[in-house]
Formats: sequence, C-alpha cells, structure tokens
Amino acid sequence: MHKKINAILIPVIMIALLGAFVLLPPKDFSERENRYLAPAPKLSIGTVTDGSFMEDIADYVSDHFPFRDFWIGVNTRVGLMRGKTLINGVYFADDDYLIEKYEPSGNMKKIATVVNNFADKVDAKVTFMAVPTSVVINRDRLPAGTEGDADAQLEELKELYDALDCYTIELTELLTKRNNSGQVFYRLDHHWTNTGALAAYGEYYKLMRSLGDPVSAVEKRYKHQEWAATISPGLLSDTRDMFYSHTYKEVSDTFRGTLFNKVGECGLGCDTITSLYLGPMFLEMISCRTEDGTQVPLFDDSKLETADQYAYFLSGNHPFLTISYEGAVETIYISKDTGPGPLEMQEAILPDILIVKDSFANCMIPLMLGDYASITVLDPRYYGDSISSYVNENGIDEVLFVYNMNTLGTDLGIRRIK
Repeated sequence: MHKKINAILIPVIMIALLGAFVLLPPKDFSERENRYLAPAPKLSIGTVTDGSFMEDIADYVSDHFPFRDFWIGVNTRVGLMRGKTLINGVYFADDDYLIEKYEPSGNMKKIATVVNNFADKVDAKVTFMAVPTSVVINRDRLPAGTEGDADAQLEELKELYDALDCYTIELTELLTKRNNSGQVFYRLDHHWTNTGALAAYGEYYKLMRSLGDPVSAVEKRYKHQEWAATISPGLLSDTRDMFYSHTYKEVSDTFRGTLFNKVGECGLGCDTITSLYLGPMFLEMISCRTEDGTQVPLFDDSKLETADQYAYFLSGNHPFLTISYEGAVETIYISKDTGPGPLEMQEAILPDILIVKDSFANCMIPLMLGDYASITVLDPRYYGDSISSYVNENGIDEVLFVYNMNTLGTDLGIRRIK
C-alpha cells in the first residue's frame, strides 16, 4: 500500500514543483540573501561545448527553485539533527551565534599595492581600517576544532598591514575587549553593531588628532548654523549631547540578517538593531545626497520593513554620497569647557574626509558627523571614476578605507581603485 502511495505521490510532487518553477515569475534579486540571483543561462554551441551552460543552468535552478527559502530551512534542520556545525558556509556557534566561515583569499599583497599606489597620488592622510570579523572576535564561541579560521584571518590581516605604507588601525585587541562587556557583532548577521563601530571610530579619531590637525586643541567641536553665537547655553548643551553622548534608541527587535538568510529558519530568534539618536532639529540640518543630488535618509525607517534591515543605515549602499550640514558654518566651534557666561568660540577649519568602504562603514558614519565639515562616501564596487582625482580636485584632507576581512579578499571594487 505504501509503495502504491509513494508511486503516485512522488510524481505528483515533482509535477507540482515543475509547474511552480515554470509559472512563478523569476526574481532578479533576493532580499533575504541580499544578493542578485543567477540569470537564465544563454544556450549556444559555445556554452554547451565549454561546459558553462550546464554550470549556469545548475546555478539558475538552485537560485530559482520553488519555495527555496523553505527548503533551505529544512536542509539546515536536517543537518543540525545529523550533528553538522557548518552549513552553507556558516558555523552554528555557542550562545546562538551564527558565524561566517573565513576562507583565505591570498590577495592581501595585491590589495596593499593598489592602496599604496593610490596613497602616493593623493594629497591627503590615508588610513586603512581592516575589521576582523566575528570568527576572530567570537572565536571562543566557535565549534571545537574550527579555531584555525580565526588564525588564518589574523595571518592575512598581518600580511596586509605589513605591506601597507599608509596609516593603519589595529582593532583585534580592542574589539575583543569590548566584546567581553557588550555585543560587538550581531548574532544572525555578519555586520558589527554600534558598539563595535563606535570603538573603531574612537581609535581612528585618536590617531587623526595625534597627527596635529588644525583643531587638535579643541577637545570637542560643535558646528552650528550662523546663529550659533546667540544660541542659548541650555540648548547648546542639548544639541551637543546628541552627537557626543552617543545616546541610542532601539529601532528593530526583528532583525534577521545575512547569515540567518543563508541557513533559513532554525529557531534562533531575532537580533535587535539600535541606532544613534539624533533629534529632529539635527536631522533636518543634515544633507545626505547621491551623486545626482538626490536626498536619501541618514536613517531609513522604511528599510526596517524589508528583509535587509541593516540598510536602515544610510538607506543601504550607494556608489557615491556626500553628507554635511546644510548652511553650517565651518569656522565656528564652541569649547566644551565653557562655563556660565559668554560662549567662548574658536576659529578653526574642520577637515573633509572621504571614506572608501563596504557596508560595515554604514553604521559608523553617523557617529562621525560632529567631527567633519563634509563626509564623502564611495563604494568602489559601483563607483568607476578616479577616486584619487576626486580627492585632489576637492581638497579632501583625510581618506579612510573601511573593509571587513571577509569582504576584502574577494572585493573586486577595491582592486579597481585608481
């Protein structure tokens, strides 16, 4: 009886899946996985003879298989029942952490050569911030016997920094220490949290100030509208605290990031996203524009309704952004040590910075707003013009590269920088 049922049921399921595959509209982009899906392969004599058609058709079927997200979750649960700790490139670690496996790229010296050549062309201070990923910072949570991933990443990080001629920011010890008292990486996503981003920016800030920029004598600088000279001390205190006390608010408690999307539903719950709080007055003063002048939100609430909630920061990745205060006066700064009485002002010029980055920088950039006259953000994966020419033609004072180690080795954009 069971054999007869199976003989009928299995063909019915196969026909249903085939029908769904044919009838359901194909998608170009997966929001859950935050990546473009394989396109339909082109059939030709050349693609058949060289074998690429069969490889491409396999990728296409895998990416567009009906109810793919459901089957990913089923595969993960079966794997966990069988005792697997690595599924689809993701480790299932202690404390319900998902940690991305690290694969050495062997590209560190090539990347260093590109960055060194770029630094030689620009009249700016160039700094590289390579962010060790969760596989290093949370190595104590990794499954037994997989700690070699962390060692491999640290070896490549050392190789990169040894080959770079520009300034570098070493974060491994700092982030590991911060991770003991706070959450530096999300559990279900590969990005760092605001805790990690703030610690990293603090290291960069200290380095730049130690080099003696024009405003190094002013411990904290506050840039305002032209009426800064007459603003009341009470209001000044409120507004400056928005930048420098780093007050945060919870914006989502349903965050399931890229690593979750790789393994599907597996009972690990959700993450919480917190964000720097800036009052309505400051948000109205901030200009965040793309290359064609389109205004985009610094914090995009609409992204919290999508599968890619991390795009809340800067409204996701853009080829080019400029961020500044509309109508701000670049030469008025107010010392934090000013007591009761007249406001003390000091004339100085805030630097302009250009950030070459992957998405790790997106949640760090809002923390930098009080320290720069303008912040230019470039993603070389999508920006094809000469970055060195832009730096020199626009008088940029600082260039900061921000890349996580997993992205860095395979990122083609950084190797096109000129």
